[in-house]
Amino acid sequence: MKFPSLLFLVAILACSLSVAADDHHHFDPSEKLGTVSFATSCSPAVQKPFERGVALLHSFAYEEANIQFQEIEQQDPRCAIAYWGEAMTLYHELWSRVSKDDLKRGWELLKRAHDIKAKTKRERDYINALSAFYRDPEKPEYEKRTRDYASAMQKVYQKYPGDHEAAIFYALSLLSSSNGMEQARKAVSILNAFFEQQPDHPGVAHYLIHACDKPQLASEGLAAARRYASIAPSAPHALHMPSHIFIRLGLWQDDINSNLAAIAAADKQAAMHLHTAHNRIHSMDYLEYAYLQIGDDAKAQAMIGELGKIKREDLEPEFQSYFNAMRALFPAHYALETRQWKAALTLQAIPDAEPRNRALTFWAQAIAAGHLHDAQAARQAVEQYDAMVTATEKSDKPYAAKGMKT
Repeated sequence: MKFPSLLFLVAILACSLSVAADDHHHFDPSEKLGTVSFATSCSPAVQKPFERGVALLHSFAYEEANIQFQEIEQQDPRCAIAYWGEAMTLYHELWSRVSKDDLKRGWELLKRAHDIKAKTKRERDYINALSAFYRDPEKPEYEKRTRDYASAMQKVYQKYPGDHEAAIFYALSLLSSSNGMEQARKAVSILNAFFEQQPDHPGVAHYLIHACDKPQLASEGLAAARRYASIAPSAPHALHMPSHIFIRLGLWQDDINSNLAAIAAADKQAAMHLHTAHNRIHSMDYLEYAYLQIGDDAKAQAMIGELGKIKREDLEPEFQSYFNAMRALFPAHYALETRQWKAALTLQAIPDAEPRNRALTFWAQAIAAGHLHDAQAARQAVEQYDAMVTATEKSDKPYAAKGMKT
């Protein structure tokens, strides 16, 4: 990873997000992020900006969403649910673990929301649900936090059956609390109920793609993949995400088109001084693989060159490790997919990379050594790989070693 009568449509249009109509925000007034309806008890002046923030959340445009919610807090300091929104921008559910500092910051924001006391019980329930994740920030237990949040969102979902946002955020929480097939199918069931009812909702299509980002479910996510990019073309992630399904189904040209569009959108956002390098790298990763599958080795190799132009300081702290992983994987994938075994065997682990990312190079070396029937080199590569697993177990991210062993 991811409805009917004229009166009904008029009502939806009256209360839904219309980014182009948001004259109070300094972002491009022509942006298109999809349609979200999230009623609040805040000042009417911040209703559309709030829904814009939620739409950004649904496309994982966390940096922009954070700016939006902070602006709402300045305009209406008594808007308790805005502090919930800002805390949500720190919880990147399907991307990475929340840092210790962000856990503390999220809890501070939610305490502020609690102190304000939102005017509606529904808003207070959203705030209480997210508090289940951020409470006691000094304690580790990250997996427990995700499960507690999912359990709390289930209660909100059940309590407010007419609140589509509760259902959609609950579906996302299921995906973030477990990578299992049961949770994925449950999320798909919830989201499918809204797919035709809310054809312009960014979260429904987005989370369906994530839920179906498995070999067994990929075909079930194709309709969402076909739709998501047209819902929120202003969000680079929305343009990229369909390729998660395209790549699983071998739709290589669709994959390529998706990621070229995502890079173009990221470049446009970069001019607004937003951090977009991680979006570019992720799309380049998918492009390299797709180019290799269609036999365009030159364009695949060009992705390695493009990655080399990106500087470490272009990325936010949470993406530094990801950058190291891609620095290892781009040349490894190219050498292995083009069957250049000797080249793969001579790859060097990145000196300043984390052990789990250095392991990627040794993985490639082991595969190459096997194809070259070089038993000594294979043993050496496996030994170095195992050493990196051990080092990861002893690091501040020991959970990463679990995936290295599978």
